[in-house]
Amino acid sequence: MTDPTSDPLDDDALDPQGLETLGAERPDDVRISAEEGDDEPVVPPDMMPRGTEWGTTPAEEEQGESIEQRIAQEEPDPEPDDATVGGDDPDAIDAEDDWLGDDGEVGDGPPVRVVSDDEGDRPDTDSQAWGRDAGFDDDGGSAEESAMHVIEDS
Repeated sequence: MTDPTSDPLDDDALDPQGLETLGAERPDDVRISAEEGDDEPVVPPDMMPRGTEWGTTPAEEEQGESIEQRIAQEEPDPEPDDATVGGDDPDAIDAEDDWLGDDGEVGDGPPVRVVSDDEGDRPDTDSQAWGRDAGFDDDGGSAEESAMHVIEDS
């Protein structure tokens, strides 16, 4: 038990060499100063933490969010004169290269149904995949069938 009359801030209690006097060594992963830190820079987050947004407390949830608060959270629309789809991102794709359209890769005809000769009535014992064009199904078929296109050999 300690002596209640002793000073708790005595020099012996706050010995700066306390670890060495106890025989312990400083672990290698303990940082002594900011200059001794990692070589990697600290990257700040791109967005504010979700915990700082409105509605994280029960009182805020009950009160609701005003229209002014919602408008303040909106992201501005990209400028139409941006040369790239990604805005000022140096790795962005040029706008003329990023488009969805007919590039001639997919066939022009309607999707077709390819079925086996027996139309799946018997088990498949042949190691080859054989099939025939059953024509376009008027009911549209499945999504997989609708995704099929014929590309002619050139």
